Amino acid sequence: MNDSKNDECALFRLDFEKRRGEEPGPDTGISEQGKKHADSCVACHKWAFEMESLLDMSAALPQFDVPEALTQQILAAVETERKMPRMSQYPLVLPLSIIGAAALLTVLPFDSLEGMLSWGIGLAAMVLLKGLLSGVQAGQQAV
Repeated sequence: MNDSKNDECALFRLDFEKRRGEEPGPDTGISEQGKKHADSCVACHKWAFEMESLLDMSAALPQFDVPEALTQQILAAVETERKMPRMSQYPLVLPLSIIGAAALLTVLPFDSLEGMLSWGIGLAAMVLLKGLLSGVQAGQQAV
């Protein structure tokens, strides 16, 4: 019984949408069979009333004529944006990758004595290189 009621409701709504989508004329609106169903089904009666109200309100809205050039510009901008890489979808990927790499490179050398020694040598080399570069720049400014 409930399935046949659902089928009737589905048919009523399809018929309503089909008739409402046609050009205005004497045959548009709800069919006689649809009217009988809507009189006996509160849900479909309410649905049809709401749909009629929405469709009437949307038909009353002003229609704006948009220039074709503007439409083409919008479509081109959308297409261009689709082709661009989306790093903004993953805003934390780059910072977290840098933090992870820094943590990994800081912790790994401390696994062994050789690792700590090589890390210290590298740090000393960077300090000496900075000192040499500062001295070269100071000598160039003096000349």
